[in-house]
Amino acid sequence: MQVFKIWQGYRDIGINYGLPVFYVDFGVGMNLSPEDIAKRAWTIGLRKNRWITFRNNPVGERGCGILTSGLKQLGVRVEAEDDGSHGTPGWYPQVDRWIIWYHEGSKFNFGAMRPRQDMLMYKGDDIVGFLSETEKWDALRGIIVPIREHIWDLIKDYEVRVYEDTTKQWLQG
Repeated sequence: MQVFKIWQGYRDIGINYGLPVFYVDFGVGMNLSPEDIAKRAWTIGLRKNRWITFRNNPVGERGCGILTSGLKQLGVRVEAEDDGSHGTPGWYPQVDRWIIWYHEGSKFNFGAMRPRQDMLMYKGDDIVGFLSETEKWDALRGIIVPIREHIWDLIKDYEVRVYEDTTKQWLQG
């Protein structure tokens, strides 16, 4: 499995917003086995009942189902964040929470997402389109915007979580 970084931090989106979590960011970097990833996460403090989040398209990584299964056996809670460019994996039910980034042409089965547990995320200009296209699914929904107050009239009638894009604030300040 190609791993860019294994680290600890705070969750900045999703149901786990604000919680301390451990991250596995997949991407160009080290080639590690599922066992190596688990050992490295354990070394930096991952323990039973703590959260680990897989990011940067874990569905496309061979062995992620094995990694998930092993961590679940250790009592670790798993969250996966994916862009939806691959189909829904067979290990989908093992993950405690999914965050899928919504985009047209996604291969992920949004209908499989579990109510009040999994979340569809969106970052873009067509907020109204996102809300109307996704209301047929039971998943929680979230959007990322530069300034939350500017979209109140668009979202006030929907149950949607709104997260502010802090990267733009840093660039402006």
